[in-house]
Amino acid sequence: MLSRYAKLDPETGVYTKPEAPNVVYGSLTEARSRIVNHARLVLARAVTVAVRYTTIRRQFKDKDDHSEAPETSVIDYSTVQIRILPLLATVFALHFTGQVMKETFLSNRERIAQNDFSGMAELHSLSSGLKSLCTDLAANGIETCRRAMGGHGYGGYSGLVQLNADYLSKPTVEGDNWMITQQVARYLMKVAKRITEKHGIKQETRAEKLLEKYQLPHNGTNFNILKDHSALADAFEHRAARMNFGQETINVMWDLYTLFALFTMQNNALEFIQTETVSLDQLNAVPDRIFELMRRIRPHAVRLVDVWALPDYLLDSSLGRYDGRVYEDMFHRAHDLNPLNRITVNPDYKNPELVLGSGDGNAILAKL
Repeated sequence: MLSRYAKLDPETGVYTKPEAPNVVYGSLTEARSRIVNHARLVLARAVTVAVRYTTIRRQFKDKDDHSEAPETSVIDYSTVQIRILPLLATVFALHFTGQVMKETFLSNRERIAQNDFSGMAELHSLSSGLKSLCTDLAANGIETCRRAMGGHGYGGYSGLVQLNADYLSKPTVEGDNWMITQQVARYLMKVAKRITEKHGIKQETRAEKLLEKYQLPHNGTNFNILKDHSALADAFEHRAARMNFGQETINVMWDLYTLFALFTMQNNALEFIQTETVSLDQLNAVPDRIFELMRRIRPHAVRLVDVWALPDYLLDSSLGRYDGRVYEDMFHRAHDLNPLNRITVNPDYKNPELVLGSGDGNAILAKL
């Protein structure tokens, strides 16, 4: 039956169940792990196009600037930054999340090969929850990037129309996001029950350790999320501190990390208030902090998308070209590559011949 863990005796018909029932979902878990890793690449493509195009695109001059300076780059407007730069930070968050997901899956596969199925439940929960979160972030991010580029974002030459159509299935495939998050909730409830019934036992999984912290006495707001990176680290695990980069690069990575964390907090402010994690005064100060971070990240935006080294053929976008030749490529696609331009329409409406000639005249021209 091509089954590695379950067996059916051909003589007696006796069915032997697998030692761990969750092992039958191994292929689903692997697929979800790959989807988590893929989310970063897809969102990186959309953000790369958006950052490059809004940097090249200029519109309107500062009324107080009487010099001969060119018009303002679109990305310098705060209404554009608030849509694109948090997504730039999200790409890096998805990158490190994908790495952890991959490492967790590979380590569990090694344990399963040794008949150790103890990590299957956590792996199933982790892959399900992250698949739901990452695909939602990527799918919504693609659409946000497309809208941020105005009318050109809806053109076929933007590269985002087809990307959006291709990726919209991901929140549904390998488990609808609404359905699999219920499985995560069920796993967490089982873990919570196990912790409350077994006091003093060392907790092994990340979920158990977080739930154990939840049981500790809480005396109100203790975290200074606006200035203290360690406070944010309690909510968002990171590895950036281990990277051997120059100080400027480290500072930019911290800014991206903080922007992603605070932007997420701002969008889920009610939950942080209800759990008394942060004070209302701190949450009220978050928007100003976000704008400050975006001003610091803006000069590095183009280089931050260039580090992904996404080739032009993969982006398939006039707007996101590496060399910045946006309008030349738009003209090339519209004029040279459009097959309709090889058709000559008859201007004489009385003539029954709508199209003049067969369109193959260029093929018989002398090569002089």
